[in-house]
Amino acid sequence: MSAPCSVSAPGGTATTSLSGLTRGKDGKWKVFSFAENGATADPNAIRNAMDDLAATVNGCCA
Repeated sequence: MSAPCSVSAPGGTATTSLSGLTRGKDGKWKVFSFAENGATADPNAIRNAMDDLAATVNGCCA
């Protein structure tokens, strides 16, 4: 089993967005930013998808 992930990312309010930084499995810092504007999907589903994307930046499987 892999070690837990640690991602720091405050969310946005004008659109659904997630930006932050995380230390990857390789020990290097990664900066990421995801933004959505005008989607018709459920906002919770969009936030969950962005959380999953942040976990892949970290090197974790979401």
